[in-house]
Amino acid sequence: MPSIAYTERHETALVALSAGTCAAASTARCHRTNDSQYLQMQRAYGRSGGLLSGTDAAHRLRSHCDQPLSTLARWIVTRTVVSFEWHAHILVPMFQFDPTDMALKPIVADVLREFHSVLDDWDCACWFAEPNTWLGDTAPVDAVTTQPQNVLCAARTDRFVARG
Repeated sequence: MPSIAYTERHETALVALSAGTCAAASTARCHRTNDSQYLQMQRAYGRSGGLLSGTDAAHRLRSHCDQPLSTLARWIVTRTVVSFEWHAHILVPMFQFDPTDMALKPIVADVLREFHSVLDDWDCACWFAEPNTWLGDTAPVDAVTTQPQNVLCAARTDRFVARG
């Protein structure tokens, strides 16, 4: 099933278009939705290492690989890691890395592949942070370490539902 945030954003846009409301009102509503989604992501990701700027994440990678900036950029561009933009900054949730050596948790890339043509970066980041019905209302970020296969199954189901 599509994430609640994903569905609400698209419903808001459809209502605004069909009602002929002005773009400014729709933009303000979208900003409020994004603000609440960001706060939810900040809380959810805060339970598992928090959010780092792309620069800070690359700095942490420095002692674990030769080209940390290039490595992180490649991971972001190929959607191997969860990342999203907030106020012109790339943010990277730390739940997807082993804190001792910054190794990627492979399950995260597997989930992102499921959503490749279905969700954008923001929606993927929201998906990991929001309670998920298929995981007993547990956010995937909280289940990725203990129930990786269940998280992947939830992603596959949500991809199927989102595609219609």
